[in-house]
This record gives sequence, structure tokens and C-alpha cells, in this order.
Amino acid sequence: MAAASGIEVVGLKELRAACRSVNSALPREVTKALRAAGVPALAKVRGYAQATTGGSRSTGNLLKSYKIRTAGASASVASGVPYGAGAEWGLKGKWSGFRKYPGPEPGGRGRFAWRGVLESRDEISAVLSRELEELIRIQGWAN
Repeated sequence: MAAASGIEVVGLKELRAACRSVNSALPREVTKALRAAGVPALAKVRGYAQATTGGSRSTGNLLKSYKIRTAGASASVASGVPYGAGAEWGLKGKWSGFRKYPGPEPGGRGRFAWRGVLESRDEISAVLSRELEELIRIQGWAN
């Protein structure tokens, strides 16, 4: 293979070092941005769960169990209690009692997490944009 004449690469060592530092910091920063973007949705989700299940018999476990979960470049608001999926989507069988709680999906499904994320999408987008813009600026990719 013949070497290309007239081409000079300057700063390759520095470029590689910068890429290594970005690669090591990027997952932490993206996770931080995703968690920050989920805060508005989490507040709505907990508000819906409290408003609909906050009766005297409620233990508050469903409300307290909602958390922001991140994995790679994605995030979700999910419940950690065994009946969390039933509370969110259940209509039949052992989950039929959750039918009494309203939700935007047909039949009252998507009661808390889905509804909170859907209604917070503009806030989520704004926070994520701001957080990632800060990451891009810190890395020197933009002024």
C-alpha cells in the first residue's frame, strides 16, 4: 500500500486521548441526563398514584416504588412492587380490581407511569436537550 503524499495528520495523539476521555465519561453523563429528564415525569406519576390509590387502606407502597431506571441510552419510570404492572395495565383476572382507577388508554389502562411520561414529554425533551447540550459544550464539541 503506497503512502499518500502531501497528507499530514497533526494532533492524532491528542484526538485519541480526547476520545478515550469522552468514552469513559459519556455513560455517566448520559445516565445523569436521563435521570434529570425523568424527574418531571416521576413527579406526575407519583401524583397520579397518590390521587387514585391514596385511600385509608393504601400502604403507599405503589407510590413509593416508582423510580427512574436507566440502561444504556434509555430510561423508564417503573414500579418495583409485584403488582406494579397490574396497577398500570391490568384489567383481567387477579388484576381486575385496578379497573376502577382511571387511565388514558381504553378501559382505564396506562394509569400512572404511562400517563405521567406521556403528559411530561415536552418537559422531558427540554431537560434532556439542556443536559446533553451541557455535555456537548463541556466536551468542547460546540461553543
